[in-house]
Amino acid sequence: MGQSFERRSPEEISRMLNQGQLLEDQGVSRLQTADALGIGRATYYRWRAKFSGMSCEQMEYLLELERELVRLRSMIEEVRNLDMNSAG
Repeated sequence: MGQSFERRSPEEISRMLNQGQLLEDQGVSRLQTADALGIGRATYYRWRAKFSGMSCEQMEYLLELERELVRLRSMIEEVRNLDMNSAG
């Protein structure tokens, strides 16, 4: 029922988006394009919205910033929990 989860490198995403754009330019629908690329429709739409027009370096930088944001949010949550435990 569930699909396997596979992380793609920025290079792979960029290559797939370029292939997808070529297919769409030939008149292939986005649903058929996603199928031809072997990815889900939601993934294809999300990648197009998020990465379209970016270089691999820009994509990697954006993903690095997102990972750092997650790390910082986790640190903030830990500090909040420590403050709540020491206050009570």
